[in-house]
Amino acid sequence: MNFDPTWEIETAWGVPFHVFSERFKFEGYIDLKGPKGINGGGVQTQTEMFNKVKIKYDLGNLILQKEHVVETSFGLQYWFDKFGNPDSGPHKLAGASEFTPFVGISVYF
Repeated sequence: MNFDPTWEIETAWGVPFHVFSERFKFEGYIDLKGPKGINGGGVQTQTEMFNKVKIKYDLGNLILQKEHVVETSFGLQYWFDKFGNPDSGPHKLAGASEFTPFVGISVYF
């Protein structure tokens, strides 16, 4: 299967902040992709957006008195018109959008 050339815009960030003496970070990224032609079902693809944001807490600082060793996080992932498949209109495809909360733990060596 071949798709048409399209545009893409991405942005990412990581913003540290403190609440009292506790270390946090607001991280995320957004990825926008333009329509890329006709999909395998013969339907015109749509502009898609993938977005993932999370708040990270530096747990290592609390437990080990060592920064950036163990971090916990919670966040949301949102994907609209997944893979360019339409989420609305006459060719709406089930599963073309995703909204997923998540939790995580990161260990740095």
